[in-house]
Amino acid sequence: MPASNLRHKVGQKTLTWSQLQVVRLSPFQWRSYQETSVQVEIFTSPGCGECGHAKDQLRDLVAEIGNGRLCWREVNILDDIDHAVDVGVLAAPSIAIDGELVFTRLPSARRLRAELRRRMETERLSISC
Repeated sequence: MPASNLRHKVGQKTLTWSQLQVVRLSPFQWRSYQETSVQVEIFTSPGCGECGHAKDQLRDLVAEIGNGRLCWREVNILDDIDHAVDVGVLAAPSIAIDGELVFTRLPSARRLRAELRRRMETERLSISC
């Protein structure tokens, strides 16, 4: 079944994978997707100008290359400090992919795109084995 046809209930709504790409998931909902796609967490803080740019950049990349295989969420480091510390975040914006802190500052769109594509390819190979 194509990923675009997969549906999941989030709250009172049933959403397709395409719609899930732009929905902020709760930690509980986030855990339910950890086995099905590449998870990207962007760590932000209130009032951070670069954080807004980083979220826009990530949102655009997910729409461009995600094909339902990228799931992302924003983590406010002030609201979820324990998780941010566990991942190793020291500043915002930072980006973790599949639970691993990959970028400790805002990467270029080219670097982020390359890393996401690499992770998606790795995931595809591990699923097909």
